[in-house]
Amino acid sequence: MVLLFQSELRDRREARDREATFCQERRRIISGHAEHANLAAGSKRRSTPAGSNSGKLTRTQALRREYILDVAQAEFLANGFEKTSMAAISNRAGGSKATIYSYFPSKEALFLAVVERHKSQSNILFTELLEQERSCRASLIAWGEAFLQLVHSDQSVRFFRVICAECENYPDIAQSLYAQSRQTTHRTLAAFLQRQIARGALTQSDPNLAADQLIALCQARTQRARLLNVVPAPLPAEITHDVEAAVDIFLSAYSQLSPQFFT
Repeated sequence: MVLLFQSELRDRREARDREATFCQERRRIISGHAEHANLAAGSKRRSTPAGSNSGKLTRTQALRREYILDVAQAEFLANGFEKTSMAAISNRAGGSKATIYSYFPSKEALFLAVVERHKSQSNILFTELLEQERSCRASLIAWGEAFLQLVHSDQSVRFFRVICAECENYPDIAQSLYAQSRQTTHRTLAAFLQRQIARGALTQSDPNLAADQLIALCQARTQRARLLNVVPAPLPAEITHDVEAAVDIFLSAYSQLSPQFFT
């Protein structure tokens, strides 16, 4: 029993270490993209009111906007969408509601911005993983491991629960968030599959449908139990096992080449 307990503790520590590494890598890639964008826009940047139609923010305004998103995210995840007020967010952020509204015209817009930021940051990492030079199988496994690491994270699970709780009362928000997901994670994977089809690695098929099927295969074993709080986040070894099995099933259906091509 002692040995089993120690082994479980070690596995949990490895899971936390892996998630920390994933987050660090995501921040590194995001900061690199942000630095490039800032350099490109540096000569054009000018001070404008936060709520102006130009869409350009000074560095101070951009930092303020990020801080508001941080505070809003904490409030939404703690209290849900319905019970979170703009007044509570402004009080916690140390400003006025007018300041919040100068950046976000409504609570709905603020919530969408919070979720969009969460998804877009991860999509940068997904794009980077699928652009590296390696075999189709290796690329899909790397993508799948990062994808499951994200969707099973505590933050992602809590976001999904908040969205599900409010989808009947706020269908427009649910539809917008679904569209966001299709435009980020799904589109990135579908574009990669389209490139593989073009080079003859995969059979001629609908890359959007293929992306849907691979995403479903990766999540098949644990998604429902995780969302219902039946099981904790899977361990790294479990994620790798699920992803490798999903990718191999996927390639057995879509591959035009011998299995050796994908190793």
